[in-house]
Amino acid sequence: CLDKLDMFDYLTYVEDGLKQDHYDIRMLTFLMVVRLSILCPTIVLQRLDRLVQPLKAILQLKVKANSIKQEFEKHDELRRAAIKVFLALQQIKDANKIACINEFEALVKSSKEYQDLYNTVIHEQQQSSSGFSFNTNNNSEAMDMS
Repeated sequence: CLDKLDMFDYLTYVEDGLKQDHYDIRMLTFLMVVRLSILCPTIVLQRLDRLVQPLKAILQLKVKANSIKQEFEKHDELRRAAIKVFLALQQIKDANKIACINEFEALVKSSKEYQDLYNTVIHEQQQSSSGFSFNTNNNSEAMDMS
């Protein structure tokens, strides 16, 4: 089925999905990015900068102080999912040579809050083997947080 799609056109829609404000659309788009990073990594690698930029924006997004608990929970889930997508993109061969990957790593290292979130996601992925979580046991490509 993938051979019948123009993947570059399709990735344009995926990029748009990452920029949507709607929680459900973003979460579904995260799943698509993870899957595409596995199925067609070379194509995803060519558009990596356009995929990582919205992830950075999501990570840096702040919730209003007067928000309800549900909004804080959704925000936290989005940030965790963004890191999971980043980890999937990081697993693509030669992704570490792309500047946006290194910039995202630097962003995570720049804040204890982001480092803690990153480490929590890594720990959760090592504990889980199904659902949205995917295997990142190949930590040679993962970011060193020390």
